[in-house]
Amino acid sequence: YIRQTSLKRRAVEKAASIHKMAELEMQSLRSQLNPHFMFNSLNSIQTLIMTEQTDKSQSYLSRFARLLRMLLENADKPFIPLQKEMDFLQLYLSLESLRIPDLQYSFSTAPGL
Repeated sequence: YIRQTSLKRRAVEKAASIHKMAELEMQSLRSQLNPHFMFNSLNSIQTLIMTEQTDKSQSYLSRFARLLRMLLENADKPFIPLQKEMDFLQLYLSLESLRIPDLQYSFSTAPGL
């Protein structure tokens, strides 16, 4: 009886631990990509579609999908290569520049990286 109780308690603790990890992963995903940015991006895509700017809307949607894919692929990794992070930021800023035409940015890294 004591052994069974102990096993049940461990199983409950393990399930609680798994649930907590899943919650932390979702919180991490949410913190990596601002919900306000996601809403603005989808709203911009909708506007492009409604104004029949097909090429722009397809390009924007494709970039947005790529950004989400990169986010999900890198979400479970504690570290990612600098080049992947720069690619992610480049894509993020290119989406913002479609929405904010005057946005200017540049990247620079130390030589040898």
